[in-house]
Amino acid sequence: MRIDASVHPTFPTRGGVMRTPAPSSPARNHHPTTAPRPHPGDRGMSTVEYALCTLAAAAFAVVLYAVLTSDEVRQVLLDMVTGALNTHG
Repeated sequence: MRIDASVHPTFPTRGGVMRTPAPSSPARNHHPTTAPRPHPGDRGMSTVEYALCTLAAAAFAVVLYAVLTSDEVRQVLLDMVTGALNTHG
């Protein structure tokens, strides 16, 4: 079994001896514990984004409801449905 050095910075070699890659190896920079941490000023930012998206979706729903319940659109939709039902084929 071959172990990828970029995932496991310390990996076995033949004979069961553990070795660590050279300091210039890219495996050293990709260790799971060295992942970048978010800036402290970014806390709560996703909550605001979710709130704004929810408000935008609600506003879109109100506009869509107003358009679909208008008399003109209702008549067009009714004409389309009755025309589809009355076709002989």
